[in-house]
Parts: sequence; C-alpha cells; structure tokens
Amino acid sequence: MSSFKYLSEISENELKKLIQSIDTVFFDVDGVLTLSTTPIPGAKECVAKLRKLGKRIGFVTNNTFSSVELLMKTLDHCEPKEDEINTPNTVVVSFLKDINFNKDIYLIGSTLLRSMLIEAGFSVVRFEDLNNELKGENYGHLLELIEETVASCKNVGAMVLCFDFNFNHLASQIATSILQHYPDVLLLSGLTDDIGPLTKKFTAVGSKYYIDGIQRWTNRQCIQMAKPGLAFKDVLISKYGITDPSRVLFIGDNLASDIAFAKNGPFKTILVLSGVTSKSDVENPELSDDKKPDYVADSLAELYKRIAQY
Repeated sequence: MSSFKYLSEISENELKKLIQSIDTVFFDVDGVLTLSTTPIPGAKECVAKLRKLGKRIGFVTNNTFSSVELLMKTLDHCEPKEDEINTPNTVVVSFLKDINFNKDIYLIGSTLLRSMLIEAGFSVVRFEDLNNELKGENYGHLLELIEETVASCKNVGAMVLCFDFNFNHLASQIATSILQHYPDVLLLSGLTDDIGPLTKKFTAVGSKYYIDGIQRWTNRQCIQMAKPGLAFKDVLISKYGITDPSRVLFIGDNLASDIAFAKNGPFKTILVLSGVTSKSDVENPELSDDKKPDYVADSLAELYKRIAQY
C-alpha cells in the first residue's frame, strides 16, 4: 500500500532532490492556481520560481468552456504562453483528425467546443439544432420524438459528451437512443468532473452525472479526452517530448481527475488542499492507491515558501 507525505514534514534535502529530479511541471488550474477567476495566493510566485529554476511549465485543465485566449487572461498572474495551455477540446479535435473522421458528430457540450469542431471542418449536430419538439409530456409523444430524431441522425458516426451549461434531459434521451440504434457510433467524452471549485462556499456541479448515466443506460464506455483519460496524457507526452515520465511533476487539487491522471503518466504528484479536496479526503483509509499523491501541501504558497531560496 502506497503512502503520501505532507510537504511540511519532509526534510530540506528530500525536497531539493524532488525539485532536481524534475524537468517539467504541469499545473491543474481551478483550485490550484485560481478559484474561478481569482488568483490563489502564492501561485504567481511558485510558477515564476519554477520557471527560474529552468522547469518547463504546462497548464493542464479540464475546462472545456473557456477559450485558450480567456484562459490566458485568467492565468495572467502566471504569465502563460499560448502553447502552455492544454484543454480537452484540443485533444478531441486532434483525436478525430488523426482517425480521418468524416461523418456527423452528435454533441452534448459547450458552444466553444462546437465552434472548434466546426472550424476544424467537422459537421456537428446538437439536440437544439434538430428542431424536434416534444409534443406532450407522455411516453407516446416521447417515442414519437425519439423515432423522428434517430432517423434524422443516420449519418452520426461519433458522439462527444462534455460539460454543457445548457444541458437538458431530452439531449441525454436522444444521445441514449442514438447509441442504442446505431451501435457503431464512436463515443468520446470531454470534461467528466463531478464538481469544480467556485469559491470556498460554493462548488460547480459537473457533467459526471449525465455522462455516467448515458454510459450505464447504453452499456457503453467513453474514450476519455479529458483527465484522467489516457488520450490527454498521450498528447502531453508527445507535445512536450517527454521521454522519461518520472521527471515530470503534476500539481493538482482533485484526487480523481488530477492525481489518478498523473499516476498513469507515471508522473510525480503533489496534491494541494486549496481546491476541492480536504485533508480528511486524502487521509481516508479507503482511498485507493491510484488516487494517492506522493506529497500533500496546503497550497502553492507552501511550496513556494520552501523553494524560494533555491
């Protein structure tokens, strides 16, 4: 059984060895560098210090509704470069291009992802684009809607399920029906987080509940384009030319989407408690090894304070 260490409890020598053993540092964004759009204290200084120490920097977020330009503004305190921003949207586009996909895509996702797919040359269909309405609140009218809609989606060859601010029940019903009627449709997922940090008081409900439901109702499993999926990891390794994953450090706030993702690297990991994970969560004796970080810190401010003089 693996165990973790609190950053406050490790020796100066162990921390120096850790920093010397890495060439690349990937940061999750929400809960690590920002809370919503508010910078987290210590993030600016920590990123700047690691840059000064010669580490390559990458920002790896499951945010699928903010453009690269908007993310750069949000991360202005960290002075990001455009090619340092990594999101599931770009992974989806790259994946479909790599397989020379040429049919329609049924999308439950953001307006941004729709625009990116269209700009990349793909044909995108969303429930609201189909102009089909439920004529009454009963199963007979529901069946009529399903049959009409599924018939009009005969050229759908892929489905992308992601976070959608305007998600509605009928969109998931049609997604389920398409997959049941056309079993060869490729099923991809973007953001699958359960929750995300907004403030210390409020959290944002993620897309996990309806994506999990569609998979369960159809007995299908998505190919994950977001963390903790392997496709995102493969893109990062290729993009950054990583030949030794053990020389990568991933810093995140979410045990499921950050730490489990990094363990598949396999990257070194630091969990920060400035986002969605509490001390009791990480100390839970039932926590599986694939979600256990190597180190735990209160925030990036604690890490910066320890390495400031390096």
